[in-house]
Amino acid sequence: MSPALSVAASLSPDIRKDIGIQAIARTEPISHLAATHQVSRKFVYQPGDKAQRSLDETLKRVFRMK
Repeated sequence: MSPALSVAASLSPDIRKDIGIQAIARTEPISHLAATHQVSRKFVYQPGDKAQRSLDETLKRVFRMK
């Protein structure tokens, strides 16, 4: 018998990206995001951290150009 995939493992990249954006936007508590998507809070923080790093890198490049 093969092990069942977790909900987090089955999420598409687009949904992961949306979770990350919602996490850094802080429009609702992380625990609510986790419950909505049926994943752990730890999982929500991971794409949130990735989204924040991407935003920071992009803003650094934008402001260096000016």
